Amino acid sequence: MQENPIRYAWIKLAFPNLNKALKSKKPENVSKAIKKMQTEFPYQTLDTLENTLKWIEEQRLSRIKIYEDIAAKEFPDCCNRYSTVFKCKVNGVSTFGLIDSGAERTFIGMSVAKKCKMLHLVDNSVKYVSRAYGIGDGKFIGRIHVSMIILNEEHKIAFPISVLNKFHLHCIMFGIDFLKHYDCIIDYSRNVLVLKKLNIEVPFVSECCPCCLIPSDSEHGRRGKN
Repeated sequence: MQENPIRYAWIKLAFPNLNKALKSKKPENVSKAIKKMQTEFPYQTLDTLENTLKWIEEQRLSRIKIYEDIAAKEFPDCCNRYSTVFKCKVNGVSTFGLIDSGAERTFIGMSVAKKCKMLHLVDNSVKYVSRAYGIGDGKFIGRIHVSMIILNEEHKIAFPISVLNKFHLHCIMFGIDFLKHYDCIIDYSRNVLVLKKLNIEVPFVSECCPCCLIPSDSEHGRRGKN
């Protein structure tokens, strides 16, 4: 049961006697618990532990479906998918931007820096090299002080971009430094990013979610062979 922590948590909450028997690891205790459940639920086939666990899982999923329906009715906005991805170009190369309001700085991965032919612009002075907290075991290898960026095919800006050694999304992660500098507002009601300082709006790409920016296994394979 420990291999399925979700199911185990449900048994612990809803069927404490069976949970106690399972924890004892004694077949006779499990058998007694199942027999007691048979008297409590006479219309169910609870003759074996396997059938009992199957029925318990069905009960859990049924309860979850009820909660799902309630959530869809009471919190419809939470059941939709939202994207903060938008089209942009870096150094003339088409890519995507993704808003990350939890990131202190704007950054790209090594793969995007190579794709946009900007590795030679990376300043790898000690003061720009640091550990990337919250992003696995990544490390910032330096910073590109002036990156030419075009937002949504028309708005040209320049902004510093840090480079992360281990980051596989095919996009620029626009962090707090960018949002603060341009006095940005994420307007979900109109699905746009507002840059108040420049008086421009950049529409989010609704059909593109962050998972779409992850390279496929075949792309990983090709890069590994190069």
